[in-house]
Formats: sequence, C-alpha cells, structure tokens
Amino acid sequence: MGSQSLRRLELEKRREIGVIVTDELVVRQMQDVFEKDWAQTPSGKRKRRKDEKAERKEEKLAKAS
Repeated sequence: MGSQSLRRLELEKRREIGVIVTDELVVRQMQDVFEKDWAQTPSGKRKRRKDEKAERKEEKLAKAS
C-alpha cells in the first residue's frame, strides 16, 4: 500500500519500501482508515459535497417521475 518512487535518489538514499497485503480484513481496515482520513482533506470534502449534490438531484428526478 502506498506509493513508491523508482528514482535513483529514493532507491539509494530515502529507502522507500512497498508492502503487499493480501488479508482481506486487514485491507478493508486500511481502506476504512484511508477513506476517513481522506474525507477530512479539502479534496475529500469537495468530493463529498459533489456526491451529496448528485444524490439530491437523483432524488428530485425520482420524485418527478
């Protein structure tokens, strides 16, 4: 999980590491933490407002039909 740069600096000096997780429960827990953290960022808040606006529009269309 995460990102890893393959530039010489990162490979030789910064010692980045990649991890592969295959346990579904662990992956789900990590995803939940990420999504909760992301929701607190400006980008996450914009996406939530956009999603909520789209939901309201769908509700209006459903009521109209």
